[in-house]
Amino acid sequence: MRIKEQVVEIELPRLRVGVLSDSQLNFSRRKTRSVFESNLLSAFRTMKRLGVNFVVFAGDICNTASKAGYRKFVRCLAEGYDGAVPHTLLIMGNHDYYLRAGSRESKRRLFERETGQSPYVHCIVNGYRFIGASPDCGSMRKGYGKVLPWLKRQIAVAESDGTAKPYFVITHNSPRNTVYGSAEWGDESLEGVFDGHPRLVNFAGHTHYSPFDDRIIWRGGFTAAGTGSVSYTELEKGKINGSVPPDAHTAPVGWVLDFDGDKVRLSLYNMKNGRREKECGILSTNAAVGASKRADTIPVMPASEGVWRGKNGTAEIEFDGATGAHSYILKYSDGSAQEYFSDFWKGGDADARQKLTLYDKSAGTYEIAVYAVDSYGKTSDNRTIIKNVEIKRKRRYRRRLAPDVRY
Repeated sequence: MRIKEQVVEIELPRLRVGVLSDSQLNFSRRKTRSVFESNLLSAFRTMKRLGVNFVVFAGDICNTASKAGYRKFVRCLAEGYDGAVPHTLLIMGNHDYYLRAGSRESKRRLFERETGQSPYVHCIVNGYRFIGASPDCGSMRKGYGKVLPWLKRQIAVAESDGTAKPYFVITHNSPRNTVYGSAEWGDESLEGVFDGHPRLVNFAGHTHYSPFDDRIIWRGGFTAAGTGSVSYTELEKGKINGSVPPDAHTAPVGWVLDFDGDKVRLSLYNMKNGRREKECGILSTNAAVGASKRADTIPVMPASEGVWRGKNGTAEIEFDGATGAHSYILKYSDGSAQEYFSDFWKGGDADARQKLTLYDKSAGTYEIAVYAVDSYGKTSDNRTIIKNVEIKRKRRYRRRLAPDVRY
């Protein structure tokens, strides 16, 4: 594969970097904005308010490759920044290769024409290096095989720059078995490529997995961070309320990076209201040394009673949520059990009172014991009891990415 790379050097008065991913814009020409387009515009407005002057976007600009989708992205960027468009580093994702007629090369040319950038770029911004590497195809899990020779050369250049600064490699997919979600959605062709480079920090999208899970930052022979998504949240499979949770479109998120010498501070922001949700420490030359740490504590359910109410023939239970709960195990009086995601993925927008609509449960009256489970599978010792919960009919959970999006 012949790569037409772009090398850029930029000097800014004060560097503040924003990292976003996965806007999934469609090719519809309807006049009203889609939910995902509105989320993207909100993200750029938030970035402007926060003083972000270098925007990184880690792929899946489009849901399917199209001129209309890219032009929506460019319009949102200009409108969000009131016409004063910042410097950007944009890469393609697997969706940017999807469905529309044409070869892979034509999809890359479409990206170049509409964004004005190469899919393969090495930026030096105020002395910090940012390497943007698009996948070479639309594969979900093996997208970088033909890109690796170029990518390895760029890493070698960054390693030999004579500084102690971290440098950033932007890919659409994370290497497999690193950040939250990469066990299922990670890229096999990137496995081992970044190992042994403790200054290297990889930002990647693709999974849509929530950065409110502690596993979104991974440290091994390098550092990896998942971006989350500005379109909709997705989570792992296996819970009753679905891998795409209710209201999944309501929590667009992104990272903001602040620079101080050879140190970089990462902060996670809600991209709708501009609220800083959490700070994930400081990256420095030894940030990637040692494995990620797990919390030693187990979740604790509050000492309070739960309640229930009828909802469309089934039941909705409500109880005080446990701090740090990734999910809840519901143990029924008939001996069965179900596991539901908590609202952790909403960050600061999650209610203190957790509400769960019950799905896939046969009609009957039950007592339910609710236990909290954290990100690493540790279960609370105590529980909340909800008595005499009546279910009149069995319902299935049906996922919706957004009110105006189904696929």
